[in-house]
Amino acid sequence: MSRHDTTGRRQFHVDVAGEPARAQGVRRQVPVRALHSEVAPVRQLGAGVVRMPAGHHTKPHVHPRSEIVVHVCSGVAASLCGPELRPVPHRPGSVVWMPPGLPHVAVNLDDTDDLVAFEVRADPTFERDTTLCPDLDRPAEERVRRLRHDHPAAGRHR
Repeated sequence: MSRHDTTGRRQFHVDVAGEPARAQGVRRQVPVRALHSEVAPVRQLGAGVVRMPAGHHTKPHVHPRSEIVVHVCSGVAASLCGPELRPVPHRPGSVVWMPPGLPHVAVNLDDTDDLVAFEVRADPTFERDTTLCPDLDRPAEERVRRLRHDHPAAGRHR
C-alpha cells in the first residue's frame, strides 16, 4: 500500500508478515525483503526481516558498500566481527551497526528457537551488496563451535 504525502512524494507501507520468505541466500539466512528498489523508489535504503533457523549461522561475508543496522526482535545471537572474528553478543532489543567492509558471521546461539531481526541496509536491493569471505570459513566454523559450546542457550533442550 502506498499514498502521497503533502509534497506529492509517495510513501510506502508493507506488512512483512504477508510477504513470502525467499530461500536461504548466499549468507544462509532467510530474508523477507520489505523495502527495496523493486517495490518502492528507494535510492539508498533497503529493509526487511531476516530469520535464522535454530542452531544456525551464516557464512562469513561482507557488505563492501553498505552500512547495516540490525534490531534483534527475538532470539539470542552473536556476531563474529572483523578478520579476528571477535564475538559480540545480541539479545532482543539489541541494535547493531555494521560499517561497510566489515567481515562478519551471524550466529543463532539457540538450538530450539529461530532468531528474528529487522535490518536496514544502505543497499536499495536489500540483497546484492554481499560478498562471501571463504578465507574465513574454517576459522569461523571453529569460533562458532566454541561459542555455541560455551553459551547457555545452546544445547539447553538436549
